[in-house]
Amino acid sequence: MISQHEIDTFVERGAVLLDGILEPELIDAASEEMDRQYDAHENNDIGIIQYVFGDSLEEIYQHPHLEAIAKKVIGTNEVDFIASAFLHTLPNSAEKWGYKPETEHVDIQYNEEEWCQTPRRILIMFMIFLDDVTSERAPTVVRLGSQLSIAKHHGTKDAYKDRPQYIIDLPKLNYEAMTPLTGKKGQVAVSTTSLIHTGSFNTTEKARKMFFVSYAATGSNINFNTNLAQERLDYMNELHRRFSPERKHLVEGTIKQLEGILLAENNL
Repeated sequence: MISQHEIDTFVERGAVLLDGILEPELIDAASEEMDRQYDAHENNDIGIIQYVFGDSLEEIYQHPHLEAIAKKVIGTNEVDFIASAFLHTLPNSAEKWGYKPETEHVDIQYNEEEWCQTPRRILIMFMIFLDDVTSERAPTVVRLGSQLSIAKHHGTKDAYKDRPQYIIDLPKLNYEAMTPLTGKKGQVAVSTTSLIHTGSFNTTEKARKMFFVSYAATGSNINFNTNLAQERLDYMNELHRRFSPERKHLVEGTIKQLEGILLAENNL
């Protein structure tokens, strides 16, 4: 499913594209579910919908291939499901493709020890292509290798994690030029939101459709978006109820972590 060369590419570059990870019929079902949820949303122009439910989506969260790849990339025997989100970009009026440089950002940062240790103390994000994403259909654009440059800059110092940081506030390093992450329907990119990235314009006639699923090593206790801890806990508890008995372990570590965060806040 993933080779050592592909793992090394992810570690060095922050993204690697894989084929044949999820069944085509599951991709189709998830794409249809995404359409239903956006059609039903009170604001169907919204770009991102987080913490999503649906039979096909929950099948993906529990998928043994994603769990196996996450374990191998992180270097651990146990991983937890962390988060999910839909993200689509409607066609817009831009005459030519591009992006807004001031919106480049990272969602989370790691230091060199966290990125390079075994197991890695990082979140693995799977970018699941629910449709073809061409260079004109709002691909995510990234500065490949920036996650490692930032990690090395931090060394063993704590790296900021709780909120996204925009390019203006990031370390001034010699980053690579931005690269569009394109892919075919059904492909899966192993990536990280610690890459400098942003969205881009959609100059085609179809919406860009992406589905994001994240995992981390059990017990890594990576705290982020702590202001959403209760919402995330409610989501994980409902997934625990919905998951098959032999797959419930995928959310139990995250539930324990979120309960600990909320308990600590209540004791302040």
